Amino acid sequence: MLKVDEMNTIGGERQKGEVLPPHQSDDITPAYYTTADFQVVDVIEKFGLCFHAGNVLKYVIRAGQKGPAITDYKKAKTYIERLIMLEEKKDD
Repeated sequence: MLKVDEMNTIGGERQKGEVLPPHQSDDITPAYYTTADFQVVDVIEKFGLCFHAGNVLKYVIRAGQKGPAITDYKKAKTYIERLIMLEEKKDD
């Protein structure tokens, strides 16, 4: 379970320190965001990932929870390809 002050909350509708069960759902945090004991955004921020790398992680971790997993893997692939392109530009 996550405490509200440990995760990214938008709208301020929850009380600080309120404990949310991993599968609780609302408008800000749908159930598929909390199927694990962490939120993807917390991992992205903890590791300081850039936008593209963060999206790769997000789509792979949540694959199949909102639609076909293949769709999420293709989205992740798109961001990996963009990361590769950016890295190759650095080498020039």
